Amino acid sequence: MMIFSEVETHYINSNTDSRLVRYDVIRIDDDTFVVNVFDVQQRSASPSGSFTNSATLKITRDDYESENNIGSSSVVRNRMPTTFQNHILVKCQQHRDSLDLA
Repeated sequence: MMIFSEVETHYINSNTDSRLVRYDVIRIDDDTFVVNVFDVQQRSASPSGSFTNSATLKITRDDYESENNIGSSSVVRNRMPTTFQNHILVKCQQHRDSLDLA
């Protein structure tokens, strides 16, 4: 059994919808984070205002480095990429924005 005590909770809305979605960012190790996404259940079968785990995201440093071409000597940048910690929040915001498109 493992206990993960490094958890941050963020409530994120989008540019087109003020509805807040909860994102629990759990640090597994320095290079791996799991994000549990909780949304207010909209179905009539559930009590009003109850939360449901609607998605789980896994965010790794390897994916971050690959997506930002970090470590590649053939990349020329005119701006620095976001930090890994900020990358996690960017991924959460991208996920939240995608909920409005569904």
